[in-house]
Formats: sequence, C-alpha cells, structure tokens
Amino acid sequence: MITSSFPDGLIQLIESYLDHRTFSVKLGDVRSSVRPIRSGVPQGSILSPFLLAIFMADMPKYRPDPPPIAYYADDTAILVRKPRTLRPIMSRGCSKRPLIKLRIGSGSGRATPSGALTVFGEDIQWKPSAKYLGVTLDKGLTARVPKPAISGVLWRSRLNIPSKLAIYKSIIRSGMTYASPAWGHAARTHLYKLQVIQNKTLRTIYNAPWFIRNVQLHREANIPFLSEFMKKSAEKAFARAEIHPNPLLRAAVDYDPGDHHTHKRPRMAAT
Repeated sequence: MITSSFPDGLIQLIESYLDHRTFSVKLGDVRSSVRPIRSGVPQGSILSPFLLAIFMADMPKYRPDPPPIAYYADDTAILVRKPRTLRPIMSRGCSKRPLIKLRIGSGSGRATPSGALTVFGEDIQWKPSAKYLGVTLDKGLTARVPKPAISGVLWRSRLNIPSKLAIYKSIIRSGMTYASPAWGHAARTHLYKLQVIQNKTLRTIYNAPWFIRNVQLHREANIPFLSEFMKKSAEKAFARAEIHPNPLLRAAVDYDPGDHHTHKRPRMAAT
C-alpha cells in the first residue's frame, strides 16, 4: 500500500486492523491458550478480498510466451525446464520476498538438473517432490496409492448400507480420485491398486462372502468401476477446460489425445 501511494491515514487504519490479532481453539469445554496471528487476514471480513488483491497486485502477470506463469488464489507456479529460464522472471518479479518451498528436478532419465538458482541472496535447492494444490508431484511422476483408514471404521460401524455407501463415495472415493484428470492415464498396474481398494470397501460394506463377484457388488451398490468413473470425470474436466477463460488452461488441453508416440498425456484418460 505504501509503494502504491495509498493515503497515510488509510495505511495506519489497515495496520491497526491487522496488528495484534489473536486466536484460540475450543473443543467441547476445553479452550486452548491464546496465540498471536502472525500472517493472513480475518476470515469472513469484507476487507479481506481487497487486501489480498492489493497484496497480489505486483506479482508478475500471465504471459503467453514461455515460461508460462499459473496462478491459483495466492499460489504461483512458474513452469520452466531449466534454471536459466527462471532467472529473468525472478529478477523482474515482485517487490515482496517470495516463499519458495520446493523445486522439482525432472531432467532426462530422472536425473537432477544441473545449475543453481539464487533468489534474494538465498540458494534454492533442487527437491525430489513438491505438493501443489493438494497433489504431490515427484520427479519420476510415480504413483502412490492412498490407503484410507476409514475402511476399518465401515467394518465396525452400525450404520446402514446406504449411509456407508454415502461415506465411501463422499470421502474415500473422492480422496482416491482427487485430480484424476491429471493422472488418470497412469499405468493400469497403478489404477488396479485403486480398484482393489474399492472392491474391498464394497465387500466390507455388504459383509459379502468370498464367492460374491465384484461385478455383482458394484451392480448392487450402483457404483461404477473406477476406470469408468475417472473417464467420465476426465471428459467433463477437459470439456470445461476447452472453453475456460484462462488461456493457460485452454493451451494445456489443446492437443490430439491420439498422438502419443513418445509419452502418455493426461487427455488419454478420457479416451
């Protein structure tokens, strides 16, 4: 606000609004000690979106030429392959000191890329993985099958079958297939592990003996196999992406899914 030449009185008013805020957590009849809030804005305040917009105002804007910059709320991703491509972006970047957590090394043959990157006098090290928008990416883009602990809860629960199915679809399946349009084209070996989890969960919900086939359980529960479910999700996601106002998102899906001579691409999940 100072660099944008806001009035001094308004700056002091906003500063007093944000400073010396505290919070505590109450669980039942127990309340935690009071702790200071060191960052962020008050939740639910009508001022909060405007303050975030001011905070993000001097961030580098989207550019169609490489390297592209992607934004999601206050999170920024710069998509580059080599460190020298990133240096010009950072040199003319915003005035704020960025918090750079991880960089993914994805060079040839899973080798860590060479070259150093220094931002605001600090060396940024190559890291083997990073979590972005709830999805963990590593340099080999390998799959790690989640193991939902709630399946055992369904076994011991006295809930009726429709309630158990609702819990499975809203918690377990949604967690297993989160962001599946981006990784649904993975090898069948990895996807089969997820299908095994669904098979075991349905068998637990119905307390079915060993001779009941998985096809019958899916038909009884009116739940599609995960391959069918993820294919429909991918079709909807890519259809929305084609007409999305964000040019970066439209460009990400602008290719022929049948042209995969060298490597698989996400749109193959919808074919």
